[in-house]
Amino acid sequence: MTIPTIEDILHQLYEALPPGARPRKVARLVSDLVDVDIDQSEPLISDALFRLAQLPNIETYGDISRWRHSEIMRKSSGA
Repeated sequence: MTIPTIEDILHQLYEALPPGARPRKVARLVSDLVDVDIDQSEPLISDALFRLAQLPNIETYGDISRWRHSEIMRKSSGA
């Protein structure tokens, strides 16, 4: 298993958030990453989550660095 780039992880995280769907637990979103060794890639995942949270159509609830205690969603395109 290769270590993915931040952009690869960011793309997977973004695509896993359907527009307008209810918020998802960040830990659940991270657990759904494909071909990513979470233990080995944790700093990259955290950086990708931070970048994701900065996007204008993303809304977060709680401190996203605390994966089990926060949620994230992608706003619908009309929002």
